[in-house]
Amino acid sequence: MKKHLSKKRVVLAAIVTVALALASGVAYAYWTSNGTGAATANAAAGSNTIGITATGVAGIYPSATGQTVTFYATNSGNTSSPVGTIKLDTVTSTDVP
Repeated sequence: MKKHLSKKRVVLAAIVTVALALASGVAYAYWTSNGTGAATANAAAGSNTIGITATGVAGIYPSATGQTVTFYATNSGNTSSPVGTIKLDTVTSTDVP
């Protein structure tokens, strides 16, 4: 006895196959993609200048225990500009007599 496939079943099977192929392609792209880059941004019209200063800490030397450093932010503009993260690129030290 021959099984008869209707046109509706063939079309439905084709649609399901295409949908599964697209979904697997999207999933593969999501899990294997990566990227790098750099960006710049302006906080507000007129661009505020935020100044960051830190207090000096005595007793810092190689193999010393950690010391707390307090940072202060000053805003020379007329709109608020929150400071989220401070990252130190370089540190300059001076010898204290």
